[in-house]
Amino acid sequence: MLAAQSESIFPLIKAWEVADTNQTRIAELTYAPLRIKNNPSQYINNQKIVAEFENYLKKKPDDRLQARLTIYEILGKISYTQKVDELDHEKIFQAIKLAYKLKDDQLKSELFALYASVNYWNDSIFLLYNIKSILLQKKGRY
Repeated sequence: MLAAQSESIFPLIKAWEVADTNQTRIAELTYAPLRIKNNPSQYINNQKIVAEFENYLKKKPDDRLQARLTIYEILGKISYTQKVDELDHEKIFQAIKLAYKLKDDQLKSELFALYASVNYWNDSIFLLYNIKSILLQKKGRY
């Protein structure tokens, strides 16, 4: 852990480092606060955490943590009804590539489902990525 690292990202690092079949359940616990929408300042806090984590990853790159940060960032935008733009779509796509590199079907499945959800308006992409996610879940029984 880096000396300047805030206590705000330490629990995320510990949770997101998990690579076994518990990873989705454990990561979901870190995403849950994003769903509390009655606190507008929470989105600002979310963005501060994302920025702090990005700085951490510049100093200590980690593909798994980068992919999880992408999920966290995009879920934050969705939860606080912020616009998910083309750059966000590209971030998810790059995170999918990281999950392939890690050979982690469970992480891939989560990212496919996220990519589908941000493309809900495009029937073919929505369907394709949801099917990919479901097939990986069936394969691994996640």
